[in-house]
Amino acid sequence: MLSAQDVPERDSLGSFPAPSWQSSADVDAQSEKDVLFLESENGRQVVYELLPKGQTDETWRKRHWVFVAEDVGRGILPIRNNFLNRVEADCAVGAHWADWDKTGRETVFVSFCGKRKSDGLGYLGVIWMGKKNRTLFRVSEEWRGAPYTFGQEETYFWDRRDLTDLVASIGSVALN
Repeated sequence: MLSAQDVPERDSLGSFPAPSWQSSADVDAQSEKDVLFLESENGRQVVYELLPKGQTDETWRKRHWVFVAEDVGRGILPIRNNFLNRVEADCAVGAHWADWDKTGRETVFVSFCGKRKSDGLGYLGVIWMGKKNRTLFRVSEEWRGAPYTFGQEETYFWDRRDLTDLVASIGSVALN
């Protein structure tokens, strides 16, 4: 089983941003935090999940993740495509996405769904994925809100500037 000594320190990843709602250096002051450790024959995984204070796994409108998985043999693009396929399968109205491949071992992408089958809400996710040797890192923030029509900005539950800032923030992740 994983212990605190097994959890990668921030410096071993590189640099990654705080959640979009975070305005204080004290994460616990504004966020609910959950850390999940998983170990299987396929390797170890650590998931850090942050939600704004007052939101829960059922009621979240923003959710920030840092995910680390060891011994991952697949490349970044197949992993990204698997993620996008899952979003599309849950999307009641056509899913859309855009990506910016930073290097051969890193990518940033945004995934949109106007209305999800699972909860009836609109969804967007900004995701950075990177690999160092056989370790996969993912930093992402997902937002949910009222259903919307992609391409009709007046129906969006988010502000364009906030999304642009989030893409820049998530896109700034860097591996050491």
